[in-house]
Amino acid sequence: RRNDYAEYLARYVREYRERFDIEFYAISPANEPETSAAYQSCTWQAADLRDFIRLFLQPALDEQQVAVRLLAPESFAWSELGHASAILSDMETNALVQILGLHNYNIDPATKEPAVSAEAVAQARGLGKRLWMTEISSTDKDNPSIGDALMWAKTIHKHMVIAGTNAWLWWWGALAQAGGDNFSTGQGLIYFRHQDGSFDIRKRFWCLAQYSRFIRPGAVRVGATANPVDGVYVSAFRSRNQSTPTLVIVAINTNASPQPFVVGLAHVAADALLPYTTSASQDMQQGSSISVVNGELALTLAPQSVTTLVGDVTPIADAPRPHKIYLPHI
Repeated sequence: RRNDYAEYLARYVREYRERFDIEFYAISPANEPETSAAYQSCTWQAADLRDFIRLFLQPALDEQQVAVRLLAPESFAWSELGHASAILSDMETNALVQILGLHNYNIDPATKEPAVSAEAVAQARGLGKRLWMTEISSTDKDNPSIGDALMWAKTIHKHMVIAGTNAWLWWWGALAQAGGDNFSTGQGLIYFRHQDGSFDIRKRFWCLAQYSRFIRPGAVRVGATANPVDGVYVSAFRSRNQSTPTLVIVAINTNASPQPFVVGLAHVAADALLPYTTSASQDMQQGSSISVVNGELALTLAPQSVTTLVGDVTPIADAPRPHKIYLPHI
């Protein structure tokens, strides 16, 4: 059976390439391997998944001449204990798995928010492994508020800045029902009604878009003061392999009052940056261009908002580039 499953995965990738000219970036052999679900699922012991990758999956890929990255183990929680550690601790299997993928359904009891830390993935970070957060959402009752949206923006911030995550993926983009009268779960970004074709977009959609519409695959995170004042969280990114790179700065203001904010640019020069803001009354609304004067630009962050500053810059000197970013295009 393991041979059959390994052959199936290899053939799946190969035939998409041969029939449709589609090259898969990566494949994952398991989803939440510690969880037995009501839908079709499979549980794996940590050693079994490790051995399957090394003894069955990679040989099947080699036999069918399939070159694809391997991602594992996609455990339920943001933690490398158990399945991930078994892979990372085995020299041969670790070399085969290019991306450590984890979900983030574990909640910090102190904050009631998804638990994100660098310590939870210390072994992977020490080995220089790519870290992808491959699934997250809320199974609680739907919360359309800006407060809920800011919590998700902060979660992205913590993944990018604290944990060093390279990719962040939401579980369920659009939920649909015939009448749309029972959208009780917070798993969706968009809620669609088949009956009349109407739909609602949640604030969390726009807060995610404040990152993903501007930070494109291949971008790198650059240095920024992560928490300049209480309740404000900042991260910065720039595109690569361009003669004129694009700089993206994301600032979250969780405070109930406006927050004066000054950005000082280092290693790059720019004439102006363009702001986009999501708040209780705005949905990624474009503002007026803000001039850069003597390497600084000043603005006021709206109460409970996410503001993204975007603009072309001219490199002055090489800046540190901690990690690549992969975000879905919303």
